[in-house]
Amino acid sequence: MEECKYSFSKEIIKALETNLYGILNKVESKEDRDELTIDIGPLSIPQYPVVDVKKIERVTIHVFDDLAPMVFCRTDFPIVPHLNVHENNDRTLCLFENNYEEYRYYLNAKIFLTRIVKWFEKTAKNKLHREDQPDEPLFFGVNSYAYIKNFYEIDLFARYRENGLDLYEENMDSASNSKLYIQLYSPLNKPDNKNIISKLPKTLKELDVAFEENVVQLLEKQILKIWNVRKTQNYKLLFQEVENNIKKCPVLIRIYVSILEDNNPGIVKRTVLKIFKINGTFEDLYKAFGYIRTKDKKLKKCKEEDYASIELIPFEMIVPFSSKLAKICNGIDLKENIKFFQIGIGTLGAQIANNCIRAGFGQWSYLDCDRFMPHNTARHIFNRNNVGKAKVDEIKKYIENIFIDPESYLLEIHKKDIFNKKDKFELIDKIKNHDVVVDCSASVAIERYISDVLANETRCVSYFMNPSGTALVMLLEDKEREITLDLLEMQYYRMLYSDSNLHKHLENEDSTYYSTSCRSKSLKLSQDNISILAGIASKTIKDLQAESKIAIWTIEGFSVKDIVKKPNCYKKYIFNNWTVMVDQFVMDKLYEWRKEKLPNETGGVLIGAFDFERKKCYVVDALPSPIDSKEMRCSYIRGTTGLQESVDKIKEITRDSLYYIGEWHSHTNDITLQSELDEKLMLYIVENNEKSSIPSVMAIAGETNISFYFEN
Repeated sequence: MEECKYSFSKEIIKALETNLYGILNKVESKEDRDELTIDIGPLSIPQYPVVDVKKIERVTIHVFDDLAPMVFCRTDFPIVPHLNVHENNDRTLCLFENNYEEYRYYLNAKIFLTRIVKWFEKTAKNKLHREDQPDEPLFFGVNSYAYIKNFYEIDLFARYRENGLDLYEENMDSASNSKLYIQLYSPLNKPDNKNIISKLPKTLKELDVAFEENVVQLLEKQILKIWNVRKTQNYKLLFQEVENNIKKCPVLIRIYVSILEDNNPGIVKRTVLKIFKINGTFEDLYKAFGYIRTKDKKLKKCKEEDYASIELIPFEMIVPFSSKLAKICNGIDLKENIKFFQIGIGTLGAQIANNCIRAGFGQWSYLDCDRFMPHNTARHIFNRNNVGKAKVDEIKKYIENIFIDPESYLLEIHKKDIFNKKDKFELIDKIKNHDVVVDCSASVAIERYISDVLANETRCVSYFMNPSGTALVMLLEDKEREITLDLLEMQYYRMLYSDSNLHKHLENEDSTYYSTSCRSKSLKLSQDNISILAGIASKTIKDLQAESKIAIWTIEGFSVKDIVKKPNCYKKYIFNNWTVMVDQFVMDKLYEWRKEKLPNETGGVLIGAFDFERKKCYVVDALPSPIDSKEMRCSYIRGTTGLQESVDKIKEITRDSLYYIGEWHSHTNDITLQSELDEKLMLYIVENNEKSSIPSVMAIAGETNISFYFEN
């Protein structure tokens, strides 16, 4: 035998000797490769194999200097998955899923020979193609691509820009810069068990042989239909009423192949589109089918068909990026069709929008009245070409530049000031046609206005970051909107001072000025953090649960810590034109403290907030009786030790969002009416709160009942 040139060839020969995978039959050393002919086996083949694999299979291995080794099997080997059929009918085994560069670092002779043995043994059982693997392509060796944006209403014609061997479509209004093609269309069926890599058709005859249906007949039926375009308005539009323009027009063949399920041939598993360009003109094509042009300008079949000589140039189909393809690429259910109304396309909102756009998730409307400023570029999806332009206009262009079908994703844009009274009822009508309002405004005023005025029955979720950009907060309403955004906001504040890890959550308001105006300042925020937090936000949008939720995600070094809380319910009390909302958490506390101090009365102070615009009072928390208080059977005198410090700490941690609003005390029975002493206490509270221009609240806790009293 000849001496091998390449070391891998020598390794294979040695591995055959030590591992008994087969017998070396012949070695030939060519100019660019070694050829090793080997009898692989004996193989572990079932007595009745599904595929005709022999106990001993002869293969020829081509070993190259810097290319993947190729394994050739017998030319009569059955056409099966993971078998490459070449133009000269040579057949090679497909042993690896990845490119050679991806597996060459671990490839040795034993692994290589083992792959060959396993390929034959699994093929014999028809088990080589795994269920989780993608389906095989129809044809092997297509290296050119056709990008088709969409199909025109004039189905037989399309415009493409030709670039080498690649075809790229342009719009109809770009006729002067593009090339018109005639399209022949052929729908075909192919059973899934015959979905293997076939020899690439190079002629019209080979294309006809590749399918069980008569492709040629299907195509021939369209020839007269194309010629008869001369009788339509499209003759002038497409061919300027010049017959020679039709005759010299190039031709594309679009083959739609429906891959059918093995066990249910009536069910289409998937559809494949293949593109072929005829190496010639429409005139060459109709002449090959035996047609000639008569004196009365008709086509008439007068000759024998000679289409075998019509050469084809194949193109692999590139699917344009649509909202549907975005869903497929992101693993999102194609049936999902949630409608979102996003308010705010700023630092966080833009990147949340971007994540949802590129996933094709949902259908969206956007509202924002701001323009894009130069400094926004540091942490936004827009660039300097968007500077000075309205954000909603630019998000519309952004979507249009991503999707071929932007209308299936984008519902509406609104360049409005959300507080403009003239637009109030229009916005209410728009929002009610959506499933979820996504508030990314980072504004308490907007959040409460959405929740209280605009949303009505539409569920809301609010996302915002803390001032340092190290944490993301999500306030998610339940589907029935029993716990609204403003109530979730209050419980979020309580979380901040209740957890020592969150005491500095609202600190570090570091800012930079971007113009000469004293108000032109922007917080210094890390783009890295914003990307991480926006990803978390968009991920939660894609999986909104039915129940309400408060969540805080904090970046700590290179990890994210989350705190998720199920919010409490509220009880509503009406006092004239004011609404008092009392957290169930507060009521549970008062009952517990009352019970602990029996048979004496006890008390403390109430923590909460007022919304003066909407005449709302929020009772968010209560503090227990100070240690210097006097707790007696029939009376209670609240002490002061440590109380002011506790209230000040709450105010500091929440940035004055929560503060002292009134007093609470208990009765030893279940009577919660105000006594004379209670009325005097209420007067004291009123006098004290008047100094801060806030209303006054008193709570009296009985055995099974708590009464609230309110004075403005």
